[in-house]
Amino acid sequence: MTALPDPPIGEPGHGAVSLADFGLAKLVATGSRLTRTGQALGTPSYMSPEQARGEVSSLTPATDVWSLGCVLHEALAGSAPFDGETAAAIVGRVLLESPPAIRRLRPDVPATLERVLRVALARSPRDRYADGAPLRDDLDRVLRGERPRARVPGAWPRAAMVAGAGLALFAAAVLSSRLVPGPDRAAAPSLAAEPIAAGPKRVDDSILRAARLRSADPAAAAEWLGAALTEEPGRHDLRIERGLLLWAVGRGEEARAEWVRVPAGAPERPEALLWHGLEAAFRLEGHGLRLDQADPELAEAARAPGRVGRLASAALAVARAEFGRARERLRNEEGWEASLLRAFVEQQDPSGDRPAAVREYGRAIAEGIPFAWVRNNRGTLRHDLGDAAGAMEDLDAALRLRPGFPHALHNRGLAFRSLGQPARALQDFDEVLRQLPRSFTTLSSRGAARGEMGDLAGAMADLDEALRLAPGFIEARFNRAAARTHAGDLRGAFEDYDVIVRVEPGHAEALDCRGDVRRQLGDPEGAIADHTAALRLRPDFPVALQRRAQAREALGDLAGAERDLDEALRAQPDFPEALNSRASVRIHLDDVAAAARDAESALRLRPGFAAAHVNLGTARKLLGDWDAAAANFREFLRLAPGHRVAPAVRGELAECERRLRGEATEGR
Repeated sequence: MTALPDPPIGEPGHGAVSLADFGLAKLVATGSRLTRTGQALGTPSYMSPEQARGEVSSLTPATDVWSLGCVLHEALAGSAPFDGETAAAIVGRVLLESPPAIRRLRPDVPATLERVLRVALARSPRDRYADGAPLRDDLDRVLRGERPRARVPGAWPRAAMVAGAGLALFAAAVLSSRLVPGPDRAAAPSLAAEPIAAGPKRVDDSILRAARLRSADPAAAAEWLGAALTEEPGRHDLRIERGLLLWAVGRGEEARAEWVRVPAGAPERPEALLWHGLEAAFRLEGHGLRLDQADPELAEAARAPGRVGRLASAALAVARAEFGRARERLRNEEGWEASLLRAFVEQQDPSGDRPAAVREYGRAIAEGIPFAWVRNNRGTLRHDLGDAAGAMEDLDAALRLRPGFPHALHNRGLAFRSLGQPARALQDFDEVLRQLPRSFTTLSSRGAARGEMGDLAGAMADLDEALRLAPGFIEARFNRAAARTHAGDLRGAFEDYDVIVRVEPGHAEALDCRGDVRRQLGDPEGAIADHTAALRLRPDFPVALQRRAQAREALGDLAGAERDLDEALRAQPDFPEALNSRASVRIHLDDVAAAARDAESALRLRPGFAAAHVNLGTARKLLGDWDAAAANFREFLRLAPGHRVAPAVRGELAECERRLRGEATEGR
């Protein structure tokens, strides 16, 4: 730090502190932080996680905010947030740990100032102050006895009274009004380019290599930590980390073996129990809970003091499906571990906030261990929320981390189906069934994909086998009912939908589908009752409105049918089936020009929509455009030659052709 002469009182800069590059500053009292020859410029104690990873392209003014937060922490606590005997050890801590909470070291620090520090030292740059200006403004607010504006990442801040004004004054002096983001920043050197030491340094070198590989290749990182543990078997912190890396790539037994090796009485024992319990609870990789195996470890860990105990208490509540209690335990917890638990709470709770779960998984992915099952879980959520492309990104990442991961393969197959690629979906489902031939969920999904590809015999074989293995599996019964409908087995489809409705009276989709089958079986009154019941359960259900309109049309209630279709199209304007149904209703209401417009819109949305060609052809015929009508009828017969209405369409086409021949004769 360069000493500057004091400016005269009253001139700009009086009382301000000018800051040099913290990584190059020398602590004169001890000389312990000199930059050495061959060392990366700047000391690791003030490096942000993104600098320590060598992500030069990620450096922003928020990177400087981290360094400022380290200085403020050291001014308050007497030591930097991360320290160690060697540079490699410090970098390892920066990469693997969260900064310690200042009020645990200095209880007299005001809660408002602690909040400012927590935001400045958020592990993700997007959670920090964007630059020095908002940091300065929040410190000014602390001085005035006001609450800072910044929100602590992952927690809703609570109001706190300001105390210890001297500490806040010191912070304001260090981070003065002269602190502004600067465009010039020396790029952080890539740690990957640093030469690896040999001999006595090999433990630190192994830790450093593991830290570099942690995000990109957790399996390789685990091997480097294994090498470090061979030299120092008492490093239980490394043992816990190695277990997490092994769990990340699906090597659960090896992970458990590492955590079991942490002896009773070791300070790291509660954290080992926490992860051992969580791995046992989530043994099905996020698809189920196994409380019987999780409870002992989590209950013991929950008795530990401090953050690990609080996290274990929250995890125990998650494993017991006590979601409200889990949220309360996690309310003010920070770090990727807390984000992971919060995400799981929102995903597993039937009334949970799914978008919030996606965001919390994102934090865990950005800051923590790259678990394959976390990527799988976020991919599942994204798919359920309609983001098939985002789901594919996550599921591909899960499979890169853990090739052949059956849950990710199954979910990627579902995403392929949503993207209209059933053939690609079949490849993934086939691979799952090679690994798990009795997976009734995958048999059900493969059956649905086979049905979409026209392989009704293969679909029925898969779905029958799924129901043989799991007679109560509703999804397989629903998929079999759909396959039976496509095959023309309406009675069999009705029986399957009827079983679902009896078992789950609140299954709106099954009620709606049963109503559609009833209409096709000649029971439009029963169909209307089913569709109406489905709409009571799900008022925003455009498909049920469209199908109820078809039943009303069959009964001659054309005005009611048109109302249903107008409502369906208000909810979903790009709904080709509703447009085509309204075209049919408008033909019967003699609003032929509007009917033609609806059918044309349906065909723009779905060019191969055979039924829309029939309605457009009928409307054009009524408008006297025989040539265009004939073209529509021919296209229908090309697309659906075996359809039950094909004979009637052939008759319409013949009439058009007779008319055209007659007009040609008259013209001659």
